[in-house]
This record gives sequence, structure tokens and C-alpha cells, in this order.
Amino acid sequence: MNTDVFTEILLWLPFLSLLRFRAVCKLWRDIISSQSFGKLHTQTHYTNTNNNNPDDTVYLQFSLPNDEVQLRNELSIELEYNEKSLMSYKSDHFNGLSLNYWDNISDYLVRLHGPVRGLICINCNLKPEAPVAICNPFLGLLKTLPLTTSCAGSNEEDYKAVAIGFDDEDYKVVQLLSCKKHRCLHGQLYKRRADSWSELTGESVVLDNQEFDWVDPIQLRSRNGYFAHWRANLLNGASLKEVILTFDMKNEVFQTITLPEYEPDTLDHIFAEDEHSFLKFVLPHPCCNAFEDDKLVQVYESIWIKSELSWIPLMNVEVPFSQVPLLRAGCVFLDDGDGAEVVYDYCARKLIGRHCVIPLAFVEYRGSFVSP
Repeated sequence: MNTDVFTEILLWLPFLSLLRFRAVCKLWRDIISSQSFGKLHTQTHYTNTNNNNPDDTVYLQFSLPNDEVQLRNELSIELEYNEKSLMSYKSDHFNGLSLNYWDNISDYLVRLHGPVRGLICINCNLKPEAPVAICNPFLGLLKTLPLTTSCAGSNEEDYKAVAIGFDDEDYKVVQLLSCKKHRCLHGQLYKRRADSWSELTGESVVLDNQEFDWVDPIQLRSRNGYFAHWRANLLNGASLKEVILTFDMKNEVFQTITLPEYEPDTLDHIFAEDEHSFLKFVLPHPCCNAFEDDKLVQVYESIWIKSELSWIPLMNVEVPFSQVPLLRAGCVFLDDGDGAEVVYDYCARKLIGRHCVIPLAFVEYRGSFVSP
């Protein structure tokens, strides 16, 4: 077969299949392992919005140690697939952490951002001095990013939130550092080409002179990495104003979107369908007696009226409880506060049920040949 035609066929195959096909023969290995093929495969599967093949998506198991002595000395993260270890990450930047933080480690200490074009960003929320790591689990590659000047040996930062994204072919990492004294956010940007951090200034001044009480990443459907979103509470005098912070990876600027006032006695989650479109899921206030009952979930869709975001009702659904974990490709999991998770299928745009919170954390993953 003509090599060009054969290469074109390979470009449309799922990433995991290609990893196996490298063992067929030397020609296949050389084509699939080439840098040019890896670049074309990533462009085909991540810049083509019509390519949402579920065969590309798997779940990785994300596990942490639960031994108190081990936690005090170092943090060890394991990423597994089909009960086989893909890679581990260890860091010794955790001395002095109180076990008060360990009620839910993945929420309060370690956050995995992504995957974005096959890369996962590992961030330690409560230890700003701990380095950020970028990995490609199926390629077995991990890179620890250099420490920033403000993080190295500093006690001025309270926590940090990070996001990984792309500008054309290269990735960037943006981190928001919370200042203990002034409760403001300092934005910094890492670029792989320069292998260094820089302060976000100029039009990114949206973060300056504003007090933030809380910042949390928003889950995204898009895996192209052009934008990153956080949900935040902005201190406005004696009151709180809820906003979405959006960072444009290409133009390297922030935008602040003010959210309408939230409903009392409810629990809600925001999900980003694309760069400018959001869904809000409103759940009843957590109730310990309603663990296995059907739960009414209200779904709202964002609209823009005179440059302001508003919510319009999309659907009200009674979500049944399932004894079997609902793990499938193309889903997002929303904590309902009752020890269960509401499962939303964003490909079919429907709620499919609730299940118990899975003790082991799982990460939805689409592979790529991008190196960290």
C-alpha cells in the first residue's frame, strides 16, 4: 500500500490502538512513533470538533496513599488503567500538613486539571511551594515545572489554582496564587518554549486590587485547551459576588463574568460546554435522609443579554439512584452533597442517574502523542 494512504488511515484510528500497532512491524512503528505523525494525529483528533469518537476515551484510576506517616513525608500519586500502573508521581513538599486536610484529599490537596490534548496537570492546592507537574500517562512521560520566584521558599501564598491549555501547538500553564495578606490573586504563566514563568500584567490587571474569597476550577467539555475557567467568590465590601474567571490562552488575558445571585438552600455546579457557553445544575440542599431517593435536578443554560450572563431553564429531571457505578465515556460527575454523584452525559445532553461516590478517583482521559 502507498505509504501516504496508509498513514492517512492510521491518523483516524484511536490513540490506544496505535500504541498496540507499533508492535506489528518496524514500518508501522517508525510511522506511528515519528514526530510528524504525532503532530498530525493530535490535530486530527483535537482540532476537529466533529471527531468525538468514544473509542478514544478511557478512565484512569487516580490513587493516593492513606497512611499518615507516608503523607507526612511525601505524596505519591498513581495513575492506573485496567489495574496496571501507568506512572507515579512523588513529591516531598508536604511536610507539616495537618491531617485536618485529609477528609477528601483529591478535593483539598491534589487536583488533576485536564486532560487537555492528552496532558494532565498535577497541582497541590494547599502547598503553593510544591511544583506543578505535567504528564502524559500512556507515553509514561512526566515533567516537573520550575518553581516560580514567588513560590520558592515563600509563605505569602495561601493556595494556588492552575490550568493547562494550548496556543497552537505548544502548551501553557496558568496559575493563580492567593495572597494570604491581601486575599488578591497573582496570575503567572508558564510557556514550554521558554521553560519559565512570567507575571501576567497589562490587560490581566483584572486580578489586581480585588479580594477573592474562593477559587475553584470549572469542568470543561472541550479538550482543545484554548480557554480555562474558574468559579470564584469576589469580596465586594461586606458581601460576596460570584464570578467566572476566564483565561484566553492565545491572547493571554483574563475576563471576569459576573454571575446572577444563586438560589439559597441549593447546591449548584457549573459546567463549561465551550468557551462562552455554560450549564448550571441546581440540586436540592443536601439531606442525610435522601440518600437513595430520586432527586430533582434543575438544569439551566447560559444566555448573553447586553454583555451580561443570565440563566434560562433547560430541563427539570427526577434523577434515579443506581446501585451500579455509571462510568462511561462523555460524562461529568456532580457531587450532590449526600454521598452520591449526579451523572450528566454531555454528548447526549441528558442526566442519566446517580451513584455512590466512588472511593477511588477516576479521570476521563483521551490520549495523544504530545510530550510534556
